[in-house]
Amino acid sequence: MPLISKCEPLGLWERLEKADMHYFTAMCCNRLGVVAIERAQLNESDADYTRILAELSKRGWLRRKQSTRLRSSATKGQQRIADARKGIYDFNWLPAD
Repeated sequence: MPLISKCEPLGLWERLEKADMHYFTAMCCNRLGVVAIERAQLNESDADYTRILAELSKRGWLRRKQSTRLRSSATKGQQRIADARKGIYDFNWLPAD
C-alpha cells in the first residue's frame, strides 16, 4: 500500500480499492492477533471511505448510476468497519474465487 500512497491523488474508484485493501489487511491482522496494526488499518479504511463520500457530495456532475454505485460501496464499507470494530468481520465480502 505504500506504493499506492505515492500515486496520490487517487480517483474515487481507486480510493475505494485502497479502502478495501486496508479493510482486508485489518481482517488478516485480526486473524493473526496483531491488534495495533488492525486498528490502524481500520482507521485508514474508514478515513478513505469517508473521503469518498465527502468527495461525492461535492461532485454533482458524476453520472447518477456511477455515483450511486460508488456511494453504496463506500457506505457498505463504513458499515463493515463499524462491525469490525465490534469484532465482527464480514468474510462473505471476499470474492468466492
